[in-house]
Amino acid sequence: MADERQPLVVTTRIDEERKALFTTFLEQHGCVVEDQGEFLRVHFPEGTQREAVLSGRDERHSITLPDKTQLVEVYIRQREYTILNIPAGETRREGL
Repeated sequence: MADERQPLVVTTRIDEERKALFTTFLEQHGCVVEDQGEFLRVHFPEGTQREAVLSGRDERHSITLPDKTQLVEVYIRQREYTILNIPAGETRREGL
C-alpha cells in the first residue's frame, strides 16, 4: 500500500504508439502525467493503494485508484525499469 504521507509516483517505460492513449486514460482517472521521452512519470491521486502481488522473476504490484480502477505495475529486474499495465478491456470501456 502507498505511504499515506507521500503520494505514489511511478516512472514507467512506454512506447510512442501507446503514449497518448495511456496518458488520456490515466488523466481521466485523476492522475497527473509528465512526458519524459521513452518514459512517463505518473503522479497518482491521493487515496491510491499499492499492494505487492506474488510473482516469479519480476516484482509486481496491484495499484487501485480511488475510483476503483486497477492497474498492474511490473518492475523488470533484469532491465531495471517499470512497466505500468492497464488491464485488458479498460480502454475499450472508456471509449479510448
